Amino acid sequence: MAGTQALAQMALGEKIEPPPRPLWHYGVVVLGVILTIFTMVSLIRKGSSGWAWLFWAAVLGLMWWIIYQSFNSRGSGFGGGSFGGGFSGGGGATGSW
Repeated sequence: MAGTQALAQMALGEKIEPPPRPLWHYGVVVLGVILTIFTMVSLIRKGSSGWAWLFWAAVLGLMWWIIYQSFNSRGSGFGGGSFGGGFSGGGGATGSW
């Protein structure tokens, strides 16, 4: 319904207000700031032997695993599925043309 109304407003030349950001967007920003502060404190206090390197290795490993699973899962996401249908002629196409 909202999409149809937005298209009607566009056709009439009216200004369309963007939808509000979901709450989790702000959570991601706050988490990013916290992780940046954690990394800076760890590197300043312990240098390259701090926990920041292990933490970021775990975070990047988890991100890689999530991306890998999303591309290789069967039946959901981007992987798997079938278009089916076969070669059943359909609609009187005889192949003689």
